[in-house]
Amino acid sequence: MPVSGPVELGRGVVLTRGDAVPEAWAGAEVVEVDESALVDPTSAVAALHGAWAARRPVVIVLGIDAERFRAPASVTDEPWRVGPRFDVG
Repeated sequence: MPVSGPVELGRGVVLTRGDAVPEAWAGAEVVEVDESALVDPTSAVAALHGAWAARRPVVIVLGIDAERFRAPASVTDEPWRVGPRFDVG
């Protein structure tokens, strides 16, 4: 599976646990996002940020249902009432 664009762009791929890593990412760092990463995202975030900042290819393995990330959040409060540190998540 060829990766489009130059390697310097640091492309990545998201897989479900158990999927085979595509040949183009065979040597890439693997970051697993599972329940423990949701409870304490420190190491996963650091790994993903490091790969992004250095433009390194990365494989993200989802050990959780991807639908959890697709569920829309709804906020009914007026924006100026929630404060600067408000997090929709």
